[in-house]
Amino acid sequence: MPCGIYWICLLLVGAVSCPSLAEIQIFSIPKDISWEEAEQPPLRPAKFFHSIDFGRIPDGIASLEPRRIAEVPDIPLDGDVLSADQRDRLFRFSRNIAQQDVAAEREVERENGRVIEVGEILLPRLSNLPGSIGDVRLLLRAGVQQVPVLINVAESFPKTEVATKFSKNINLTSPTYFEHALTQDQKEVEFAEIFDGNPHTSFERVDKPGQDIVKKMILVVDLDRFFPLSLIRFYPKPGALRLSAYTLRLGVPGTERTIAGLDLEDPENGNPGFPKYIKVAEALPTFVIAQSVPVNRQDTAAVFFEPPRRLRYFRLDVDTNLDYDLAEMEAFADGFLPSASYVTRVLALPPSTLGRIFWEEEKIGDPSQSQAVLSFQTGLTQESEILFRKTDFDDEFEWQRQEDGGALVVDRRTGSETFDQQVDLNSPELRLDAREIFSALSDEERLAVRLTREQYQELPGNQISKVEPDLRFWSGFQPLESGDAINAPSGRPYFQVRIDFSSESARAATAIRNLRFEFETPLLAREAKGEIAPAADVIAGRDTLFVFALQTSLAPENAGFNRLHIRTPARISAIESVSVELEDSPVRELRRIPLGDRREPGEDEFKEVAIEDQFFAVELPRLRTAEDGISQTALIRVKFIGRVIDFRTRFQAHVFLDTLGARDRTEFVDGGVVVINESEAGPDTLGFLLLQEVGEGNVVNFAAAELLEDRNSLSVVADISAQGKELVDNVEVAPNPFTPNGDGVNDELVISYDVLRLIRPGLVRLEVFDLTGRRQRLIEELQLTSGGYTETWDGRDENGEPVPPGIYLLRIRGDTDTKESVVLKQVAVAY
Repeated sequence: MPCGIYWICLLLVGAVSCPSLAEIQIFSIPKDISWEEAEQPPLRPAKFFHSIDFGRIPDGIASLEPRRIAEVPDIPLDGDVLSADQRDRLFRFSRNIAQQDVAAEREVERENGRVIEVGEILLPRLSNLPGSIGDVRLLLRAGVQQVPVLINVAESFPKTEVATKFSKNINLTSPTYFEHALTQDQKEVEFAEIFDGNPHTSFERVDKPGQDIVKKMILVVDLDRFFPLSLIRFYPKPGALRLSAYTLRLGVPGTERTIAGLDLEDPENGNPGFPKYIKVAEALPTFVIAQSVPVNRQDTAAVFFEPPRRLRYFRLDVDTNLDYDLAEMEAFADGFLPSASYVTRVLALPPSTLGRIFWEEEKIGDPSQSQAVLSFQTGLTQESEILFRKTDFDDEFEWQRQEDGGALVVDRRTGSETFDQQVDLNSPELRLDAREIFSALSDEERLAVRLTREQYQELPGNQISKVEPDLRFWSGFQPLESGDAINAPSGRPYFQVRIDFSSESARAATAIRNLRFEFETPLLAREAKGEIAPAADVIAGRDTLFVFALQTSLAPENAGFNRLHIRTPARISAIESVSVELEDSPVRELRRIPLGDRREPGEDEFKEVAIEDQFFAVELPRLRTAEDGISQTALIRVKFIGRVIDFRTRFQAHVFLDTLGARDRTEFVDGGVVVINESEAGPDTLGFLLLQEVGEGNVVNFAAAELLEDRNSLSVVADISAQGKELVDNVEVAPNPFTPNGDGVNDELVISYDVLRLIRPGLVRLEVFDLTGRRQRLIEELQLTSGGYTETWDGRDENGEPVPPGIYLLRIRGDTDTKESVVLKQVAVAY
């Protein structure tokens, strides 16, 4: 790990310090913008639960651990008279639950003469904080000034910015057994008082004169998200009637099923009445009994969970016809949230080539019990989501209401009565056609009438509807590892970062800090798009002549490029030709400088820079703006012989500019190119070059010009019916025999092979055995996906000694959970 960190730092320093790479910059959170400032504001602040902790980790964020610090009331250490304010603070202090053991911080003597030593437990974890004067004084005398306490998330933590008490994240559903349903006031007001944090207000079921009311009821509580709960409790007002019989049930995570309301076929629900629901749940889980008390003699009913249990739903069944009072029902969270998400607002970036992204992780608790997944997306608009509203007819539309400016558009439907006429999508007469009209619009026309974030936030509650990601103007979030190349399209003006935290244990969490990524501005080319042919009817595993066409547009601010890098599923057999056609100029066929030749190419030459298992790269004459500074376009064609392995293969391509001159070696890594010189002190990084991705588009009419299947794409669809059924195929060894005698001729055996049908990595092992079956050498043991690969054997055994001349067996073995494949090849060693 230290070596990996050092290597990353080396590249970053090299990139920033090298004068020729001065345009490579670093965007950082929190250096360029703080985590809090970068966070996307909620669409619905009144219902938003803030699940991210900004204060726990310096320069970073983590999932929230709902807790707070309760100050021990500062009361006099003698006397029995307290002020009204002191008594109120004492009462509020006593309603808290200790989050951890509270120990004496200094030695203190009790009234009975017993000495409490430093470190002795005064309050065990999950106990009520004291409310008596004597017990609080003992805490003060023992040096305890603060106590970490749990948060009652049934009261919705943290508080919302809305004044009303019941405007919280809690959702209630109450199918009831009442012979007479609850009144609307009881449902909307008295139920709210069970969750208002005030023990002096309550829901009361007391017989009224002349009324015989059955008081059994079911109350289902949905906390709106999962919490690690250590305690659920409920109690009446001071001096009021307690609940004399009850059953508390817990919702089993993962069993939630979507429902339209109450499931009438559930035998546990009996014969329910139908009061007006405050909230009818969209989904409810299977409930299991946590505690059933047929005769309750405790004012406070409590159920403890150790370790904390991941819960969202619980249900209270009232099992008595006697009068009762419910003042508060509380659920205390204890530990890190099982899941939390952080999303930045849409952030602006000048048109840039994106490089690698880095961050640090800090583990809290067991490292295996938590993770954080960071994702990145780029976009073309200032809103990355499509916001929908509901109409009076329960239709869902993403265009603006009449009062927001309306949705006047031109009907693009060929053959319609209103074709090419301006229509109003909100017109009642067009209700059945509105969606079809909207779908026929261009992307830009739809964008012009879409709901904005501000308009969505001003919608009445009954008009608020779903939110979907905008995958037309945005790339969609792509997950990344620290050090990865950003795999979202470059050159776009906006980006967003999302971090999803998850914890399997309430005591474990992952924090993210010092997020930064590389970018280079301006772009090397204003536009770079490409396509490949043939794009279909290709036989998988068979060498095919492909033509890659690249069209670029270069503006005065663009530096241009002189390298083309194309990813391939297997090592190509040859580069047949390269041509360049500048705007209003004839096609130039470039002469080849072969791989390994150290000459620099001239204006009419191209150079083979690299041919590897997964890519090849060529050097071109530098393409940039014309000498008069006017923008120009260029068309480059590269013909190469290669093969595809899978049904669908994308030939991802990049361009880059390399002006660093002579070097000892060039390494192609994710996200860029490292230029290195060797010295006695070790490798010296000259610079790190970013790659600008080539997009897809219509470049050449291959079907007309070269009679090739044309799809305006960088993807090739292949016929895999002729492929073998094994995991490993197309194994070739050369030269055979080979002579590893150190004379520089035929010293190594080159082994090429294809791995088939592996979406996830599978184990591939290359071994050499003698004819008695004894293993001489493990050449490689790799986790590979589908593709073409090449390895070498230098003719030495496990101890590094040359093997005797003779016949050997090369075994290539592929293993997955469901399949095993073995290929044997005879190899001859001669001296």
